[in-house]
Amino acid sequence: MQTANCPQCGNAMDIPSQYIGREIKCVHCGSSFITTMGPTPSGIKSPSTASKNASGATKQCPYCAGLIQKNARICKHCKADLSGGITKNRNNSNQGGNFFSIKSIIWPIVGAFIILIILFVSNFHIITGENVGFKICRRNSFSFSEFMINADAITGMPFLAAKSRFPIGCKVLQREGVIESEHDFKARMNEAANKAIEKIYKDAGIDPP
Repeated sequence: MQTANCPQCGNAMDIPSQYIGREIKCVHCGSSFITTMGPTPSGIKSPSTASKNASGATKQCPYCAGLIQKNARICKHCKADLSGGITKNRNNSNQGGNFFSIKSIIWPIVGAFIILIILFVSNFHIITGENVGFKICRRNSFSFSEFMINADAITGMPFLAAKSRFPIGCKVLQREGVIESEHDFKARMNEAANKAIEKIYKDAGIDPP
C-alpha cells in the first residue's frame, strides 16, 4: 500500500501500489488526480498521527465553516471551490450591487405605471356596446365607480331600472347621446300619458276637458 495526498483537499489516502501513476478519485472531495510515488510502507504514518500533524495547518471553510486543510482548494464538506475565494466574493458583491441597481430602476417604473393606471381609471370611462363599439370618455368628477360601461346592458332594460342600477352609466350615455336625456324621457312619458287619457275619453264617448 502507498499513501497519496489529494492536491485539491490535501487529505491522505491509502491506495494499492498498482494504482501509482494512474488517475484516481479522492474519497474526500471527489476530485480526480494522477497519483505519484509516495513514501514506502515503512514510512507511512498512521491516520491518527497524520491528523495530529495536520491539525496545526487547518482552517475553516468560509462557506460552511467546516474544518479543512489550510492549502485545500476544494472544501471536503460542502465541495465549494476555494481557489478563487476572494474573486468569487467580489463577484458576488458586484452581483448584489447590480441586483439592487436593477431594483432601483424597476420599482420607480412600476410605481409610475400604477399611478398612471389609477389616474386613467379615476378620470375616464370606457363605453362598449354593439352600436357604440369602443369609446373612451372623461368622467364628470374624480371617481372609480362604473369604469366599464356596457351600453347594451343599460339599453336592454327599462330606463328607470337601468337608472337605479347604473346611475353613473346612464348619465354618461345620456351625455354622449347614446340614450335619451332626462328631459326627452319625461317629455316622451308625458306624451304617452296624454295619448292614453285621450283614448280613454274617446272610448267612453266623453269630450276631454
